[in-house]
Parts: sequence; structure tokens; C-alpha cells
Amino acid sequence: MNSLTSFATPQKAPSTPVAQSTTSSPQTGTWQHPRMAEITRRQQASTFSEKNLRSVIYNVAALFGCYVLEKVVVSKYVVLYTSIPTPRVPQLISTVQVYDFE
Repeated sequence: MNSLTSFATPQKAPSTPVAQSTTSSPQTGTWQHPRMAEITRRQQASTFSEKNLRSVIYNVAALFGCYVLEKVVVSKYVVLYTSIPTPRVPQLISTVQVYDFE
């Protein structure tokens, strides 16, 4: 019997557990949220900054410029329109030919 046990698989003696170091995690204070860029972009989009104010001022100035330009064009058109002679209504009626089919 003694000869059979000598060919058996040797058993390893239990050892005390050793602490494993984890190098996959970043150092303290350097971790960032995986979607930090998106979070920052959304926060900046929801705040009213100087850039937004400048955009509003430019848009209001453009609307006012369109209003002024429209008034100038209409006033020039009225001057041009009134300077063109137009036939009077009685003159138009006399030029219309009426056909009688009775």
C-alpha cells in the first residue's frame, strides 16, 4: 500500500492569503466620469452667458435693420409709384369694348 501512495498527485500545503495589488484603478483624485464631456457640454448649453447675450443683441439689431430697410424701400416705392401717370377710371371705361350678342 505504501508504494501506491507515492505515485499519487502531491498535495500542496495551504498557504496564507497574499494581498493582491490592483493597478487597473487610477490614482486617487484622477477619476473622471465616462461621460464627463457630455455632462459639461449640457451644463454649458443651459447657462446664459455673454456669448448668448451678444447673439441676442445681434439678432435685435438685424431685426431693427430689416424694419428700417423696409421703410426706406417702401417710401422710395411710393415716390416712384406716385410719379408714374396712371389713367383715370373714366378713361379706362371708355376703352373697354362691350359686345352685345342679342
